[in-house]
This record gives sequence, C-alpha cells and structure tokens, in this order.
Amino acid sequence: MNHAKQSFGVCSFNDKYIFAFGGKQLQDSATIHNISQSQPLEFVNQVEVYEIEKNQWKAINYISENNRIRLLNPGCY
Repeated sequence: MNHAKQSFGVCSFNDKYIFAFGGKQLQDSATIHNISQSQPLEFVNQVEVYEIEKNQWKAINYISENNRIRLLNPGCY
C-alpha cells in the first residue's frame, strides 16, 4: 500500500484487483509520545487498488473532508 492505515477493509475483484478502503491513519503531527494522549487519528481519505498483474498499488480517488469514508473494520464479500 502507498498509505499506512489500520482497521481497513479489502475485497478482490475479478481476480485482477484488490481494493483497500476505510480505516484510520495517524495524523502528520503524531509521534510515539502523543499517540495515547490525544488520539491523533483521522479517517482514511483515499481508496487504494492493487493491480495483481502489475504488482502495483495506486490511489484511485481522493475523498474530500465532507465525504470521507467513515468506516472502521468494514467487511465485504
């Protein structure tokens, strides 16, 4: 993946792609010392896709602040 994240979901499509969506990531200002104090986490603002044949991850969109995918530990099938 190009962007670090946690608590996200993944799904495959046509045996050619793997999509990663939802989750949270540390804010740029986060350090090992302030993580437990202020919970500097934010929702992920991109959906990433892994193209299996090319062995390559890329972001397929950028989600604005108002439209962030506010999902933690999403499931799919």
